[in-house]
Amino acid sequence: MKLPKTTGEHRKHDRIATQYETLVYNDNLFGQLVDVSEGGLAFAYSKDQTLAEDLFLELNILCNNKRIHIKNLKCKAVSGFATTSSSAGHLMQRQGVQFAGLSKEQNDKIKEILKLDVNSLWLEQ
Repeated sequence: MKLPKTTGEHRKHDRIATQYETLVYNDNLFGQLVDVSEGGLAFAYSKDQTLAEDLFLELNILCNNKRIHIKNLKCKAVSGFATTSSSAGHLMQRQGVQFAGLSKEQNDKIKEILKLDVNSLWLEQ
């Protein structure tokens, strides 16, 4: 599902809410992909604090049911805030990141995830 842009938002690409169980992880965190675009993504994870803005990090994405695995995505943290998980009712962190230079292979795989999520909307109707 295409998400609306919020006031003051600087995104160049529309965000797409993910329809599949997709993991976002690295050595220090493990979370669930919330939405994605060609320019970045947001994920939710269980942790006591958000990542500092402008922090550079590498993330991996695993969309297991569609066998898509993207490794070493260079990202910059751009937003983070606490939220409550609707399923478990416990405090989670939602983190937005901007991609900081994708390889062609990484970009192609992001587009593949976007295509899966957009196509799934047609199947649900």
